[in-house]
Amino acid sequence: MDLSINKIRIIMKNIYTKSYNRADDSFDLILSFNANGNDDNIVKKYKYGAKTEEITSSMIKLVKEKFISNNYDSYSLNHNVVVIEKFEETEEKIIAFLKKVNDKIRDFKDYKKMSYFEMANTMDNLSSNL
Repeated sequence: MDLSINKIRIIMKNIYTKSYNRADDSFDLILSFNANGNDDNIVKKYKYGAKTEEITSSMIKLVKEKFISNNYDSYSLNHNVVVIEKFEETEEKIIAFLKKVNDKIRDFKDYKKMSYFEMANTMDNLSSNL
């Protein structure tokens, strides 16, 4: 029986928003990262009002699921171990970024100081380095 354990080292690079939809206050959240030297990203649509901690854990879970593959058969055992560099710091930065996104949407909904096009532009340009 062969045993193979692979370590996947993930470095989170940045997070940003795109495609704000005024009708349902949803937006695409894109998380860019480097996995063992290869750049990649995860995209998922979220709605305003979702808890920032839940969105953060969901995004991190999506990254991990992308690389976790376990192969068990009668002749071999293959397993990937996913390690996220500076996990706690990255998690805090994602939560802070999502709070900023929620604040922008809330300000837009409450005060209507900017047009929809300005809001869409603002949402398409929100980003944070991790």
